[in-house]
Amino acid sequence: MSNRKQRKDIDKAVRNLINFAEQQSPWRERLDEMFSGMLSPVANSLQIAEDDLIVELQEGGLWHMVFGYVFEEFAAAIWDDEAHSFIAEYLKRRGWREAARGRRYWQAIDDSEVQLWEITAVNPGHHADVRLYGSRDKPVRVKEASATQSLRQWDCLAGRVIRLDDTPLFSGALLSLPPSEAARVQRVLDRTKKETIKLFKEMQKTGELEEMPADLEQMAEDEAHTHLPDILFRIWAVYVYQATHHAMPAMQNMDGEDFQPAKVRFTIKSPADTLCKALDALPELDRTEDAVWAWFPCHADEIKEGEPTRVLGHLLLRDSALELEVNSTERAQRGSQWLATQLGGLIGPPLTIHENPADCLESASSLDGGMDLSATEEGQAIIKAQLDKHYRQTLDESVPMLNDQTPRECAADPNLHSIVVEWLKYLENQSVNAPSNEYDFTWIWQELGLDRYKQ
Repeated sequence: MSNRKQRKDIDKAVRNLINFAEQQSPWRERLDEMFSGMLSPVANSLQIAEDDLIVELQEGGLWHMVFGYVFEEFAAAIWDDEAHSFIAEYLKRRGWREAARGRRYWQAIDDSEVQLWEITAVNPGHHADVRLYGSRDKPVRVKEASATQSLRQWDCLAGRVIRLDDTPLFSGALLSLPPSEAARVQRVLDRTKKETIKLFKEMQKTGELEEMPADLEQMAEDEAHTHLPDILFRIWAVYVYQATHHAMPAMQNMDGEDFQPAKVRFTIKSPADTLCKALDALPELDRTEDAVWAWFPCHADEIKEGEPTRVLGHLLLRDSALELEVNSTERAQRGSQWLATQLGGLIGPPLTIHENPADCLESASSLDGGMDLSATEEGQAIIKAQLDKHYRQTLDESVPMLNDQTPRECAADPNLHSIVVEWLKYLENQSVNAPSNEYDFTWIWQELGLDRYKQ
């Protein structure tokens, strides 16, 4: 049988099950209940009406994803301690009308459960290698043509991986999450587990429970897992809604600018003592340590003791570079222009570094008078050299995503491996958005003694 015929059998089975749910009053009411149960917490989190959320998702072209995910969860759920699911009910009453592959598809859905999957590799248009998020399992290769066109390494997927005729496949409902949001899911699950354990301890303390269950940890794990489909949907829906609406960050600096930690690095073209004298001579700067200057919006000697004032950033003179650390993109731009004017030939052109490597590459690609360096092999080599240098230095510098510890410090402590691995996966995942060929982070994993596939 051709793949097209098999796909038509599955599509027909999906339409038939949806129609059957809409025709059966009790099941239609349960489907509505499932939708409300999924959407209401999202609307509450976003502080909008549930109907408005539905309209936003529809207009944003996301409703088919919402419907597919919620409907699958509804169809496979066991309701009110009943013996079987809606899928089992349908197959019992109407399954004889379906083609064999359509019946096997719904049976596979009924036998599966929603999980959070991590993509370890992807071949767009062909397949993706996935494993359970946070596991070290050997990845499973899932055949998929359309969805893999937009997926990238270390993306995460909320959905079902089923086996149909011994072939791993994605179900029809997948929600894609970046590594940062997947980590949020894990934190919510961990918190749910802790709350369950805390509840049992309180029950024992009040006498409602004589003794703690021997398998309390596993019970708490199972309880958290029962909430996984809802947690995944809520985090995904809030994420895509805010991304679509370009939601303002929760934090801004005192100038009302989006909070975005940035570092501008200038190469040094003069002796260190010459550069120190030039920095000391700038009235907007005040030396606070041996090689550290605070940057103020006015002359430093005009600031009265005890008077509140803004600190725009800090300058650090290192062995090979002068660095400006600020908390917004706007300040990075203003500071770069100001220092270039004030210091002239004492420093080289700026390279702005953000947590997002795509932004880093954008800065690197404009080093030469705005020329798009990524358009030529020579330019690509310049960008790679800049990034090599940047990441080599970053390994020994504090990183906000690592709780202000260095990557080497985290790699040396097994208890901190998870956060440095999360940081590395974030860098790799985001690098595909850069105006350059994807940067190869393999050497960084090796330098830190970490295996990207066993963490």
